[in-house]
Amino acid sequence: MKKKATHKKISKNLAASRAHIWTSCPGSVDFEKVDNIFQKNSEASIGNLIHKISASHLEKIKDGKKGYERVLDFNKFISFINFTALSIEEKILFEENQEEIHNQYVFYLTRILYELENFPVSGRSPEILVEYRLQYKNIVAIADCILYVPDKYAVIIDLKTGFVEVEAEANKQLLITAGLFKKFHGVNEVEIEIIQPKHKSIKKDILNYIPKPQEILKEFTAEKGKLKAGPHCLYCPSNDICPELRGQIEKYLNPKYQDTAYNRPAVWSELLDVSKPIIKTMEKIRSNSLNYLKLGEEIPGYSLGYRGGSRAWINTISLKELSIFKRAGIKELFRETLKSPAQLETELKALIRRMKKEGSGIKDIRKKEKIDKKIITLQEKFESLIYKSEFPVLKRNKENN
Repeated sequence: MKKKATHKKISKNLAASRAHIWTSCPGSVDFEKVDNIFQKNSEASIGNLIHKISASHLEKIKDGKKGYERVLDFNKFISFINFTALSIEEKILFEENQEEIHNQYVFYLTRILYELENFPVSGRSPEILVEYRLQYKNIVAIADCILYVPDKYAVIIDLKTGFVEVEAEANKQLLITAGLFKKFHGVNEVEIEIIQPKHKSIKKDILNYIPKPQEILKEFTAEKGKLKAGPHCLYCPSNDICPELRGQIEKYLNPKYQDTAYNRPAVWSELLDVSKPIIKTMEKIRSNSLNYLKLGEEIPGYSLGYRGGSRAWINTISLKELSIFKRAGIKELFRETLKSPAQLETELKALIRRMKKEGSGIKDIRKKEKIDKKIITLQEKFESLIYKSEFPVLKRNKENN
């Protein structure tokens, strides 16, 4: 019996890290995909590992610069890693991405130590909280790092390891984290800071307004269960099964609505809000379907096909092997570097056309056969010197076209 991805309604905590979704669409928290047969996002896995290593080592050196110089050196950093705290999968991931993990960690740590040395409250050393959990009822936030002086000032630091740039201003995740921290620690001022090593970027915002957790929960409860389509759908893990977004997709594809969609600017704002999530959702469905077929499963009406990708010369190619084309009449094999397979193939086809044209006027059968044999030799030699990459694609079965 085939295993399928299923979905169920659930009741769960409101994670601050997903606030950009559930504050815009309260109904999104009622859905969770289970029995996921597809691979985890490798970028997210690397990010989780960087966070884990960073938290582990911040705990060891948070009392100052003790051990800091040691991790600046890559080789010493490797020996500094506590491998016993990593799973087998994490150890493999670390081995494959050592340099990236080291670079991101050093950028993050250097910034935290800078903040410690330049903390805005004079005369008092700030306390350091690492991977600090905050919770009010079912609103939960886990802060990567918080530097604070009790009853005075706090800097909430968030490490972002991905490619997408994130702004500090009006950042819902950190606003909620700030609200929770102020409620339980009573600081007067809060500053939020996002560190993005891949962009060599540090973005800060001193908060003039800090939302109260009880107010956030009240607003959420008033709209609880309501699904709303919009730009946030792009980041929602349940966008491929959301009935509200599905309704927008059906509306978008409905022939009766297409005239309105294409020709009436008044509705374009509404469509633009959901167009990117719709496109990304369809791409995700195609990607998941392809992975499903690659696992040997079946989808009615579709099968796994392969399409030719790029072509390149084999690594072991030599000038001696290329000389056959030069002797045949292709004079220039190089234009600064060796011509690409596509360039040489174009000239080879033109040469073969000329050879066939010459052969058509020859009455001597032996000479004609010699030309035909030479053409076959050139074609076979060309094919032997290149490799073609192929990639899997979804193929619509003919009987369903």
